[in-house]
Amino acid sequence: TASLYADPGLIQNPEKTARALTKILPDLVYGDVLNKLQRDTRFVWVKRDLTPEAQYRILEIGEPGLQFKSEYARVYPQGPLTAHIVGYNNIDDRGQAGIERSFDSLLAQGGEPLALTLDIRLQHILRRELRRAVGEFSAAGGAGVIMDVDTGEILAATSQPDFDPQEPGKITRDQQFNNLTLSLYEPGSTFKIFS
Repeated sequence: TASLYADPGLIQNPEKTARALTKILPDLVYGDVLNKLQRDTRFVWVKRDLTPEAQYRILEIGEPGLQFKSEYARVYPQGPLTAHIVGYNNIDDRGQAGIERSFDSLLAQGGEPLALTLDIRLQHILRRELRRAVGEFSAAGGAGVIMDVDTGEILAATSQPDFDPQEPGKITRDQQFNNLTLSLYEPGSTFKIFS
């Protein structure tokens, strides 16, 4: 993805440029952008992870002090489906939760891919049914696991509420809490079936 940075020393009209940028990128605040464009430095980040449309519109401004850097961005095609297991990365590609955090140094080395035992079909079913049960009983949360008892492989695992790892800035504390690994449970009578 493209990330926008500026060389304030080359910005010809900081006020006009800041106005144009905040019009294209409405999540930016005019005063903050103006402050960055007036700094006595040769490099400031303006906005990272831009869409191609936003990049094109910024290029149309024609300001030589605005430049782009190509960066890698992690994509989670299944969205919230495996959020608590897979986790997510921050903008600097550092693991913040789940497998992404636990195996961050291994994943950063590259080489052999890290293979999980999750079956995405079972994951869909488990998440759907857990969400239905949480809604039906107005529960604060829930957790579910499907495990191969012969091998110990985790075939599906989900915690509710979950989150979209593609939007880490919108994750609430309740959503980030993993009921699978952080909650305490009293199994009680559920283990009677094994005897």
